Amino acid sequence: MTSLSCLIASCLFISLDFSEHAAWALRQSEMAGMGWHGAPLKPLSWFDKFKLLFPEWIPWWVRPHGLDLKQREVSYLMEVIDQSSSDEGFCTLVKHFSKGKCTPTMTCDECVDERMNEVIADHKEEMKLLRKKRRKKEDKPTAVIVLGGVGSGKTTFVKTRLDLELGKDYRNFWKTALALNADDLRSDLLGGYEVYSAYFTQAYFKETERSKAGPSQRVFQAGNRLRRAVQNDALEQQVNLIADSLTLPVFVAEEFKKTCKVKVFYIEIPGANWSQKVQTASEHVKHRMARGGHYAPVSVEQIQRSRNSALALQQ
Repeated sequence: MTSLSCLIASCLFISLDFSEHAAWALRQSEMAGMGWHGAPLKPLSWFDKFKLLFPEWIPWWVRPHGLDLKQREVSYLMEVIDQSSSDEGFCTLVKHFSKGKCTPTMTCDECVDERMNEVIADHKEEMKLLRKKRRKKEDKPTAVIVLGGVGSGKTTFVKTRLDLELGKDYRNFWKTALALNADDLRSDLLGGYEVYSAYFTQAYFKETERSKAGPSQRVFQAGNRLRRAVQNDALEQQVNLIADSLTLPVFVAEEFKKTCKVKVFYIEIPGANWSQKVQTASEHVKHRMARGGHYAPVSVEQIQRSRNSALALQQ
């Protein structure tokens, strides 16, 4: 094994003892109604679990709040999501949340660039604060990468097991780390998770009826560009990082290793065979959707890609 501090050897194909917690795997942004970045990351309390399992029993004043949007604006956004094509809807939403920097004469791609610059600037400000929180005795920042397929419970693992797996030297690591998550970054582009979830889910189901591919490819392209930009800034600013992803190319891990201590975890989806794993992950996605989360397709190929990426890193 290389000098890459890869914890796959001990955590590969881990089926969490509390796999039922995957039903509670709402990201922090879903619980708090905001981007995960900078939000408290902590193990779920019994009350958190109760709220997520039985939301209808919780008084409205302690339920997770959404975006600070007026009803008229909510109606407009839902109309855009419902009546526009996935591409038109994405462009309209980006323009709507661009803080006035996107003019009527600008193209969709130009507006996306403006919106990305705003999000990147926000993250740079957060990095300044996180850098001050790093322990002075640390000679290098730490990058924690959590790999796994859709519905594997990556977020649950980060919330409830990461501190335990990292050990006492990394207690409350989340307080000093930038959270890097593709869904949260794409949510930032579209004004927040609630809007992103509605857009994503509607696009998949509505566009499938028209034999189209679901959400606009611009969403994924912009999200990938944004992730690379924020990731590079994090490496440059020498901040701790927690990232979850489907895969991680070896060359990216090697790039991290130049400036960071790298720790990689792989979360295996429970199941005796591929069919059972897909079924389990699909059930987890259904639970997420039932609580306001976004839809994401699950496939054998996707799960295999994630596992193969972990194995490549283990080599």
